[in-house]
Amino acid sequence: MVQMADASVIEDLPLHIEGHELLVPGEQLPLPLVTLRVVNPEPWELGEGYKWTVDISFAFSIERGNSDSYELDYAMNTVWQGQDDRYILKLRGELDEANDNKNADNGNIIGKYDSYFDPPDGEAFSSRNCWGWYMYAEEDQFADLNLRYFTGPYIGRDFLTRPRFKLSAESGLSYVSEDFINARDQEYPGATWNL
Repeated sequence: MVQMADASVIEDLPLHIEGHELLVPGEQLPLPLVTLRVVNPEPWELGEGYKWTVDISFAFSIERGNSDSYELDYAMNTVWQGQDDRYILKLRGELDEANDNKNADNGNIIGKYDSYFDPPDGEAFSSRNCWGWYMYAEEDQFADLNLRYFTGPYIGRDFLTRPRFKLSAESGLSYVSEDFINARDQEYPGATWNL
């Protein structure tokens, strides 16, 4: 099974490549090889469901000597990628203690929804424009921050979407709320950017 640049699917036919052309039985003219988008496409590439990926990492460190310290770092990044939209959830945090005194306790969570303006243009790793909604929350006990969150819309572009290298840029507006442990709480409009 192969998917062509125009999103059509050719299945159960023997295909031959000669030079830079794809020979398909039943076609009067050979097709340029650049019109071939994906060989053996996954269901999500055909518009059926989502591709789910997740990365999880933990780091735990114990040091003993003149001072005793413990450190825990954790992170999770998960993506549900569809043909027309994408959901992203990221979680990151740190807990540190030295000589029975906590010296770091922070974390953040990011949730994003992207909806693409344009369909895939036929190239396997092409760029696409999107709009989306961004939600971010963080806490940091030692920065006097009980909770800071912001949320708002943005527009963006995925410049590269290769499996090992991705590049995107986003810009938008947000509503920001800061709840401090000791300082005065704040609310204000803001602007966001992400690269």
